[in-house]
Amino acid sequence: GQNGAGSLRCIEFSGSDIWAGGAGGGLWFGDFVSGSSYNWSPRTDGISNLSVQDVVIAPTNSNIMYAITGAVGGASGYRSTGVLKSTDGGNNWSATGLSFPANGGARGYKILCSQTSANVVWACTTQGLYRTTDGGTNWNLVTYSTTIGGAQTALNGVCFDLEYQPGSTTVMYTTTED
Repeated sequence: GQNGAGSLRCIEFSGSDIWAGGAGGGLWFGDFVSGSSYNWSPRTDGISNLSVQDVVIAPTNSNIMYAITGAVGGASGYRSTGVLKSTDGGNNWSATGLSFPANGGARGYKILCSQTSANVVWACTTQGLYRTTDGGTNWNLVTYSTTIGGAQTALNGVCFDLEYQPGSTTVMYTTTED
């Protein structure tokens, strides 16, 4: 199917409240009222790309959030422009150092924040797996060492997903195209 403004791409819980990201509708905050009732409000109407593929709240500081743009699908209007950051609990958003041209072919898939530092974040994209250690100012392609020869190789193919091993803050698994 085609991506649409009503197509949800991600949800993130913050206590009883909910954050929901849409393919063309931006990021919405659901303020819990009672039972199954929420007051919903848009939080990214002022940004240039309303395509939010994933959002994460830093485990060590709930005021810091990251969102990756670029919904997965074929519509050209849903390309990634990179990673956004909020330092005030999602009220205001700004671009980070990981950006892509709006007319390019990049897509964002997954954003993951370190369990021990709000400044360490990983971004899965069609351009590879990126990592920042300074809160999003600078990003680098992640490299790994092969078991034969120990050569450093960049994960510069499509990176789809990244998760911590349950119970670990250092071991992670990723899915890639390669």
